[in-house]
Amino acid sequence: MPYATTPDDVKLYYEELGQGTPILFVHEFAGDHRSWERQLREFGKRYRCIAYNARGYRPSDIPVDPEAYSYVHVMRDAVAMLDHLKIDKAHLIGLSMGGYTALQVALNHPQRVRSLVLAGAGSGSERWYTEDFHKRSRDLAAQFERKGSAAVAQTYGRSPSRLQLELKDPRGFAEFLRTCRVNSRANALHSMTSKTAFGGLRRRP
Repeated sequence: MPYATTPDDVKLYYEELGQGTPILFVHEFAGDHRSWERQLREFGKRYRCIAYNARGYRPSDIPVDPEAYSYVHVMRDAVAMLDHLKIDKAHLIGLSMGGYTALQVALNHPQRVRSLVLAGAGSGSERWYTEDFHKRSRDLAAQFERKGSAAVAQTYGRSPSRLQLELKDPRGFAEFLRTCRVNSRANALHSMTSKTAFGGLRRRP
């Protein structure tokens, strides 16, 4: 299996295909590299495409220290992936948690970014909603710790915003739920630390 190693010695699993200008895909909290399969199939015909699993998502390493899951760490992870693959500059495409990660790369390492495609990257950034967002993130983390990913997928995976996918693409939604169920309980650490840190735009760690 191919892995890139981060500055704090965490191994990140990745897949790549295609040739040409590089595109780095960064997944959301409830997904992993497989979430980008359709995009990889299409863009891989014309571009060099890379998708990786964030720390805490098997087969990437799962640090046990909650302090290893800050927005600074995941931003540096994306840069480490580019470094490992000897890519000076890439198009970055990120969804939700991955969108925020890509945004941080652009803010702190603009010379590494050709362009940005960010979807749903502002979750928790509304100042009047930040405190409630943090509380919900901590509650979700507690659910992951108590019940594990498979059980939480039945509720988190079927939240109102997720059900739109089921209406539009039932097979895609079933695939999303399968991915959500198998991801590590370390998602709880992401929920408690990373998502809390992602509440609002930050720059220059």
